[in-house]
Amino acid sequence: MPHADQPGLVVEPTTVHYDEAFALRLDGVPEGVSVVLSVELRELDGHVWRYRGQHVVGPGGYVENPMRTVWAAEPATSRHRAGPHVLMQFAVEHDGRSAVASGLRIDPSVDGGVDLDDGELVGRLFVPPGEGRHPPVLFLGGAEGGYHRRHPALIARHGFAVLSLAYFGHRHRPNLVEVPLEGFARGLRWLLGRPEVRGRRAAVIGGSFGGQAAVLVGATYPDLVGAVVALSGSGIVTSGIPGHPTLLENFQDARSPWSLAGRPLAFIAGTGAEFERQCRSGGPVEMRLAFEAAMRDDAAMERAAIAVEAIDGPLLMLSGGDDRQWPCVALSRVAVERRRRAGLPVEHVVYPDAGHGLIPPPYGPTTARVLPPFQLVQGGSAEADAAARVDVWRRVLELLATNAGR
Repeated sequence: MPHADQPGLVVEPTTVHYDEAFALRLDGVPEGVSVVLSVELRELDGHVWRYRGQHVVGPGGYVENPMRTVWAAEPATSRHRAGPHVLMQFAVEHDGRSAVASGLRIDPSVDGGVDLDDGELVGRLFVPPGEGRHPPVLFLGGAEGGYHRRHPALIARHGFAVLSLAYFGHRHRPNLVEVPLEGFARGLRWLLGRPEVRGRRAAVIGGSFGGQAAVLVGATYPDLVGAVVALSGSGIVTSGIPGHPTLLENFQDARSPWSLAGRPLAFIAGTGAEFERQCRSGGPVEMRLAFEAAMRDDAAMERAAIAVEAIDGPLLMLSGGDDRQWPCVALSRVAVERRRRAGLPVEHVVYPDAGHGLIPPPYGPTTARVLPPFQLVQGGSAEADAAARVDVWRRVLELLATNAGR
């Protein structure tokens, strides 16, 4: 208990899932007063994030904008011993007095998930706790390769059976070059045959390159896919990632990322003088410049357009208007216009001030503006990306709730 003349700081609730917001209540400080809040976030992998800033005490002692203590946190150089949960340690300072509090954020991927029993597939199945059968979702990550854990596990906790599938970046296929679409179909059939699953078709959700893959898989296998969500996605097939050590080499050695029946799919490719200059300078690099150069070839754009009219179900595309990694608004509009011409359901939500960072679940730090190893500019801002993630999460869960399994 705080001393009589000391403020009291309370985290409400003290334990939340990673995709849930929390409140901070400050006792003993009048409404309207500005205080200094500090936080240290200790991530599962040992990374530490820190924040310090001014906040105003609102009605009932509740601190205004408490989630800014998370999304505005900056990476620290120190590390800590990895643990099973994200630890939040708060401190408040006012008028020479201070108080501390702590809370936990739960990541349901820890000690969760089911190993895949198909040697041709790499990934993990996440299901809600307890018994029962659940609507199926296929989750696809982006150009980082491998498969995600936290994001699909958080989707699963809302009542879905989620297969997080690695389509490259693993022992069978290290690079994103001519990845057979048949592998996605194999994963979907494996998912739909699981005893934890109910429903005849899965919803597919992907981010960035995974958003392009989600659109393509939905268009290629409408008998297996009943809904598609593309986060910072594309209605055009863009060049793949051959695995060269430099970004410029990967774009100059332009190859298709996908194949079907043994044949590479048509794609757009290009670089442009400014993109090449940025790459040779060591960055930072606005990768969208290369894609914009490629999009000037109308004939190639026509050949590389995904036949989204074949998607048998809703298509939801979510884009950051200031995405500097690739022009997802323009790439997504190609799909939107095709769907509308065919009189089919489609929704494209653009967050004007957000960048490529709208993809992850909400309530994580958004201050990383340039990503290694190629020094890629994200675009947007920490605040805009944080706000977009909250709305994106709501829309994704709403679409899955009404369409997964149909």
